[in-house]
Amino acid sequence: MKAIIIYSVLFIGLTVSIISCKEETPQTLLVRNWKLAEWVTVPSMGMSDSLKAVLMKSATMDFAADRKFTFKGMSPEPLTGNYAISPTGKSVIFSPANSETTYEHTIQTLTRDTLVLIDQIGNKLVCVPQTE
Repeated sequence: MKAIIIYSVLFIGLTVSIISCKEETPQTLLVRNWKLAEWVTVPSMGMSDSLKAVLMKSATMDFAADRKFTFKGMSPEPLTGNYAISPTGKSVIFSPANSETTYEHTIQTLTRDTLVLIDQIGNKLVCVPQTE
């Protein structure tokens, strides 16, 4: 009888620990509101450091679990649309609303604390979770 109780407790404990473990995937790590912390532009962009500094003060990238995104602060109007993570988990494909063009950004780093994207022309966007 003691053995049955011990095995039951062990089984319940193991089941609870397995269920409580959340697997971190690129999708689950990406879903949050990110603030642009650093923006390394290619020389051909011709963006001044002062303009870049102004944009970085308010630039945010919000990725929702329903695979919708909103980028604010990089243009006069927020940019919205859908996104997808590539099957390899190494890039994000953006499909902006009101556009038939998609944009793919390479994921250089994606952790709970850092998101680093490289766009199609080589600009590097370094983001951190936004704290409000």
